[in-house]
Amino acid sequence: MKQIPFIFTCLAIFIFFARPLKAQTDTRNITIGVVDSVDSKVLNEKRRILIHVPKGEGKKFPVLYVLDGDDHFEALVGMIKRLNSTDNCSEMIIVGISNANRNRSRDLTHTKADDPRFRLRNTGGGEKFMEFIEKELMPKIETSYSTAPYRIFVGHSAGGLLVMNTLLKQKQLFNAYIAIDPAMLHDNKKLLKESKKILTENTFANKFLFLAIANSMDEGMDTISVRKDESFNAMIIRPILETKDILVATQSNQLKFDYKYYAHDDHRSVAFLAEYDAIRFFFKDYKFIMKDAYLTDANAKLSVILETHYKKVSTQLGYTVLPDENLVNDAGYTALGKKQFDKAGNLFKLNVLNYPKSSNAFDSLGDFFLEIEDNANAIISFKKALEIKETPHTRKKMEKLLKK
Repeated sequence: MKQIPFIFTCLAIFIFFARPLKAQTDTRNITIGVVDSVDSKVLNEKRRILIHVPKGEGKKFPVLYVLDGDDHFEALVGMIKRLNSTDNCSEMIIVGISNANRNRSRDLTHTKADDPRFRLRNTGGGEKFMEFIEKELMPKIETSYSTAPYRIFVGHSAGGLLVMNTLLKQKQLFNAYIAIDPAMLHDNKKLLKESKKILTENTFANKFLFLAIANSMDEGMDTISVRKDESFNAMIIRPILETKDILVATQSNQLKFDYKYYAHDDHRSVAFLAEYDAIRFFFKDYKFIMKDAYLTDANAKLSVILETHYKKVSTQLGYTVLPDENLVNDAGYTALGKKQFDKAGNLFKLNVLNYPKSSNAFDSLGDFFLEIEDNANAIISFKKALEIKETPHTRKKMEKLLKK
């Protein structure tokens, strides 16, 4: 299906990006994704979706699916980009699922229990909506883009309720779940009442959950006194606190769980902070800390240290995570400048092993061979780089060698 550029002005999105953006001669806009759609047979309607795909030929990316996509998509794109730029999480494909024809209450609730107090009408279509996500949306994304086998599911309010229901009853669909101030009071707390038995009798190995709790209490209340309060606002937060209690009490089920109470944020403002904290929790061991000794000590086996770290990260996330190409390349040139030839060679060779379609990786390996006066292997490396991508600087080095 034809895709339409999803475009936002520079000023609106600039604050989210860490690195300077090059001036563009043809436009003053920044494109962060596309608007697409799915003709759903399950829902018997066309569903609008927003998609962000990072740059990176040959790379596979985790996929983050977020409900109420129009409200969360832009912020998540900027947030993930920023966190990735500081090596605090992987780049991700982000899929924002838009609401359709005022059917939010239908799609995000799993039981029929309308409640005008919370504008919940036409409820109970959550199972069919998840069928749409599993059987129509996920296959579309995974056949259209280069995806890693790691999925994150994000929902706020009624969306948070659907996230919790999916974790408890269809845990295989996602690896990590973010439930932001979920509407656990729905249908007389039906899911809350079911949760203890499900969490006690099942294992959730390699599954992550972050639960965010907003401050929806009346002034003067705290998270202890509110448990006995019968006011309208207390009715919202109490079931979420009870959900937290059950999750804490059942941690022998191997679920990797964390939560946070946001004392200074209400139901509407909590989402952005919660999404940030959740991603940091899921990827808490992702970042590689480059210690000075790794670069200054000629005997430091940096390539081995990098491989060990990312093997651990891969095991935790359940898919292969490779050391960043630029990180390894920069470390290789640092070692080369210090005449640490064994270290430099191992780093450049690690990059061509991990990124065999990277012209730059082979060009850097050629520079290494030049430095140690191994012209034959330098020619082989530059030739491979040029086969992948023709670049003037590599061609110049290649021609200079061939004239010798």
